[in-house]
Amino acid sequence: MTKGKVYVIGSAQIILPFRAGGAVLCAAEDLAGVSLALDEVAAQPPGSLVLITEEAASRATEEVREFEMKGAHAIMVIPTRKSEKSAGLERMRQLIIRSVGVDLISKSPAGEIAEEIAVEENQNR
Repeated sequence: MTKGKVYVIGSAQIILPFRAGGAVLCAAEDLAGVSLALDEVAAQPPGSLVLITEEAASRATEEVREFEMKGAHAIMVIPTRKSEKSAGLERMRQLIIRSVGVDLISKSPAGEIAEEIAVEENQNR
């Protein structure tokens, strides 16, 4: 079995928390930085997971596509925007649906019930 690592590519402020989980951080703020980080990861033995922030992926779409086509490492765009449903979250949702056949990211009935309870509690105050 191949022993891979987890690499995280993106803005230093956003990716720093991944260090606590043992990930290898690749800070990249622009196209050149993202391209260099992808090249460094591509040179590693196959079998690693690459997490790339949505902003970094949008700066280097062609490079990310080429990296993905090589298939030596798994790459996933991670959502970083909270104000809107992001492209990274939607892509992650589609990958999960394709792999397990269930939409695990969509709002669950339990979440809807919790919101209804919170609304009722606010009305009763």
